[in-house]
Amino acid sequence: MPKFKPLSIDEQIKRQTLIPRPLKHHSITDWDFLNVNWNLDLEIYHDAPPSFVGTGAGMMLIKHATTGALSDGRLILWLRYAAGNVITFYFRNQQADGNAGFANCYNMIVWATDTVKVSSYTGGVGSEVATKNRTWNPDYNTWYKLRLTWWTSLNRLYIRLERWTGTEWTTLGDEMDTDFEDTDDLYKDNPVNRCGFDYASNHWQDDVEVWG
Repeated sequence: MPKFKPLSIDEQIKRQTLIPRPLKHHSITDWDFLNVNWNLDLEIYHDAPPSFVGTGAGMMLIKHATTGALSDGRLILWLRYAAGNVITFYFRNQQADGNAGFANCYNMIVWATDTVKVSSYTGGVGSEVATKNRTWNPDYNTWYKLRLTWWTSLNRLYIRLERWTGTEWTTLGDEMDTDFEDTDDLYKDNPVNRCGFDYASNHWQDDVEVWG
């Protein structure tokens, strides 16, 4: 029997089956927020001031009006944190513009140490897709560049998280060297598919890129 390899988002771009739309350095008005627990930091930043810093728990979603539906997509950002979990990403989020929430979406939680968990949400009820071990564990108060990619191939959803080493993108080690897969492939054909991430006290994000 032949074995078929799923097309990554990069291979789709090369074959022109997916046209990337890089959108960088969004205005605050391009995002919706759950809880106004954030500020713009002119002192701690990666590239040029300001960076985005959380002052409490919340989440942010890029507006559908800005990017269109991101059924397949990519979210890249620089991250620095001083407490708690590393970050939670949201993608294929069904929330209409004007609000941020996670009743119907996928999310990926990068726990403080050792593991990464992907779940799907329908009607506010979560269902775990998988939890994977990793070997990479970041240090506090250090900038890291992360890249989350999600795409459909061979009738399933693939999800990949990578970090930038300074010269190349690499996976996070151990079980994270293979992609998450979900045969349910929820929300792929829906007209609204947004993405974003959470924030918390002493968490900074900078140089955010959204691709789709």
